[in-house]
Amino acid sequence: MTKRIIDGKLYNTESAVLIGTTKRHERNWSTRWRELYKTKKGAFFSVHYSQWQGEADDYITVLDESEAKELYEGIDKPKETWRDTFGSEPEEA
Repeated sequence: MTKRIIDGKLYNTESAVLIGTTKRHERNWSTRWRELYKTKKGAFFSVHYSQWQGEADDYITVLDESEAKELYEGIDKPKETWRDTFGSEPEEA
């Protein structure tokens, strides 16, 4: 469980919906990845994980909707659909 208070608001992985996890980047037996979450009130945040020596183990970044959409596109197998996550279908190309 990861939780942080940022700008007076609680971001908690236990009470938010996990949208998905980015691909893990393995190099020299170390790994980095991010998880995208959506709170019950509709706010987005990501948790950054690293197993690289000297890097923080995990930290939270608050995302606006456009940043959340960009991160969503990097998720290999989302647990939630685009529509469920953002409230509409993706725009046609």
